[in-house]
Amino acid sequence: MSRPSAAVASKKRMKLEADRLFGAQVRGRGICQAFGFDGISCSMSLQCAHLVPRRYLSVRWDPDNAASLCGAHHVYLTHFPLAHDRFCRQFLGAEHYEALKFRAEQHHGSPDYEEILYRLKGGDAEANLALASPTRRTTMLKTLTFGLLLIAAAFTIKTYVEPIEANEPTKQERMRERQCRYQWLQEGTWTAEEERRTTSCVLGRWTVPGGRATFDRVISCESGWNRLAFNPTGPYVGLGQHAMSSWAGRVRSYSPPAWNLPGSWKNSRTMITVTARMMHSVGLSPWSCA
Repeated sequence: MSRPSAAVASKKRMKLEADRLFGAQVRGRGICQAFGFDGISCSMSLQCAHLVPRRYLSVRWDPDNAASLCGAHHVYLTHFPLAHDRFCRQFLGAEHYEALKFRAEQHHGSPDYEEILYRLKGGDAEANLALASPTRRTTMLKTLTFGLLLIAAAFTIKTYVEPIEANEPTKQERMRERQCRYQWLQEGTWTAEEERRTTSCVLGRWTVPGGRATFDRVISCESGWNRLAFNPTGPYVGLGQHAMSSWAGRVRSYSPPAWNLPGSWKNSRTMITVTARMMHSVGLSPWSCA
């Protein structure tokens, strides 16, 4: 029997590591999220339970696709599919559960394990900071700062010993391009240049009716490119002036898999991505300025 290639073995190792990290994060929620469901008594230690089966790799490491369950509830929901479906709809909401299943079926083939591990190990700082508690945010910021100092030191040494080719993109630059991540390139919170680059990147992946000119015109009309725009009559919020009541559902429905977008409507990357993907999917009719 021939031995697997180094590339295949490496993918297997990364997949196992991603499972380990993801499982630990889900169990870290600290409670059985099905407590009291169908009158089943909780027992045994916490486990990572997937809503859509793990074989759908596009959502295998998606935080929306897992619940922290005690052993008793995990076994019960595994053996009773109708109860499992009922739990998923109650846990996520019917609309969000359908969106999760839709995302699961849209992507095939091998995922980018390096990108997944980068996110699971805390590399997706923007999303992690948005979800963290104030105490955890402080700890994460200290860790991130220390890590950046180490990276800067390593970069300085590498530049001295072995200069980097001017045209060779770094791993961080490739990550930015893959996920349209341009915040913090300049001082301040979401500058106009960062929003411009984010928009160009997102629209390069998901076209909208009328192209970039129409997208810019609609956003300018709706909010004047003010990410904090708030219309109390809806209320309608952010660059794209989405109804506040619909925002959370749209984030779940239109967030690209593995991007782990923050849920805040004040985050320009989330707002631009969700708005563009919604325009790509349903057209411009939801916007009065169109």
